Amino acid sequence: MSHDALRKIGLIFLIITSGFAAPQRCIAEGTNAVIPYSVVEKLFRASDEADPKKLVAQVRITSRNAKSSDMHLTIQSPSSGVIPVKLGAAGELLDFPRNEGLHREDPPIFTDQPKGTVWVSLYSEVPVPAGLMFPYSRLAEGVAEAKKLTKAQAGMLSALAPSPQAVVFVFPKASVGKAKVEIVTGKERKEWIADTNGFVKLTLEKSLVKENPAVRLSEKVQHIFPASE
Repeated sequence: MSHDALRKIGLIFLIITSGFAAPQRCIAEGTNAVIPYSVVEKLFRASDEADPKKLVAQVRITSRNAKSSDMHLTIQSPSSGVIPVKLGAAGELLDFPRNEGLHREDPPIFTDQPKGTVWVSLYSEVPVPAGLMFPYSRLAEGVAEAKKLTKAQAGMLSALAPSPQAVVFVFPKASVGKAKVEIVTGKERKEWIADTNGFVKLTLEKSLVKENPAVRLSEKVQHIFPASE
């Protein structure tokens, strides 16, 4: 999903750069954007905190002007020379080198995109279940991992950063007004229907975390994002 789409549904925790839950424009030299190595490395250190079975976390570099897979990035290291950096279709870094030498140097990462158009982000989502039913604990564990990411990235500023307390299910556009999320507990049945964007937002409830009921979906979901309330 694009940055605009994520901001539209308030998923600001998905993009954490330099300690704040918001995109940060990279510094620029000349006409193209230049990213400090330390900015990307810091996000990788935060992503290391996540358990991939509970939360998918990816460092991404994107541009509003070009597909990520078409972008060209190079680390310009005084000691190691020019190091190409490859991006996947969604902007995920495929082969980012991490070592003590580059950490000390903090070399620039040159892009072929204009300044002000490149974003570095830490993207996260709860792994989508294979079936249409799964335990509530899957959501609770994903949100807990997202909180760890926020704390790891924000450090001393973590108290000021938005903390995920909810999840947003993203269904296909064709499922607007039809896709359902259902939770049946020992006392009641709750049901949510996808809104005009295909989204269903659930705030986690302590009582449900304790009871751990089954979550039932009427159809396959595309994404499950941790979200702030």
